[in-house]
Amino acid sequence: MSSIQVRRALVDAAENFFAVDSIGALTGLPTLDAELVAWENRFFDKGDNPLWASVFYIPNVPSPYSVSKGGLDLLSGYIQIDFNVPLDSGEETMIAWESKAKSFFVPADNLVFEGQGVILTEAGISAGRQVENHYRKSFTVAFRSYLQRTSS
Repeated sequence: MSSIQVRRALVDAAENFFAVDSIGALTGLPTLDAELVAWENRFFDKGDNPLWASVFYIPNVPSPYSVSKGGLDLLSGYIQIDFNVPLDSGEETMIAWESKAKSFFVPADNLVFEGQGVILTEAGISAGRQVENHYRKSFTVAFRSYLQRTSS
């Protein structure tokens, strides 16, 4: 298994997060079209849209978890989802997205991509701040995953 699968599990979760309008008994949750999400290394133009988001995958350098050949390495880090609304507006929108994010990204949940597990360890939203002509809040989801070390 590899760090590529870890990244894919987290990016897939983020893509699903923007698309779903219900989580368990919660319904009518906000959604965001894929073209209104800025992803790393992809062209993005928000145009005249008042609400848009960006997603960043920020891994730490893997560290040995066990010392034997063919042992495990620990990969940790976080994804960050930035929600952006025009200044002096959108407080209710931000509250709705924060509520959805807390229900979707639950610490201790396990994501899986092609057999690689990823454990969510922490999730929370930062204080808001002005960025250019927008008000931004960042939702951060910390993770850890154990990677099988290749032996040679």
